Amino acid sequence: MLENSKYMFKKRENVAEIEEGSLLSPKFDNDGLIPVITTCSRTKEILMHGYMNVEALKLTIETKEAHYWSRSRKQIWH
Repeated sequence: MLENSKYMFKKRENVAEIEEGSLLSPKFDNDGLIPVITTCSRTKEILMHGYMNVEALKLTIETKEAHYWSRSRKQIWH
């Protein structure tokens, strides 16, 4: 499903492009994860800290609902 997704992330090539470019270029760590903070849209209270991999980030963008990567279970959760 996601292989043909219209959501592709640009490779991080230089600082100017990252800071001033118009394409999303997330910096995934060596495990392929990015840290994420989930907040309440009304109160701005921090609800949780989690992680997303490429698939979770794509699903989040496509569905407009947060998907996360469970490091302990090694699977996406929603």
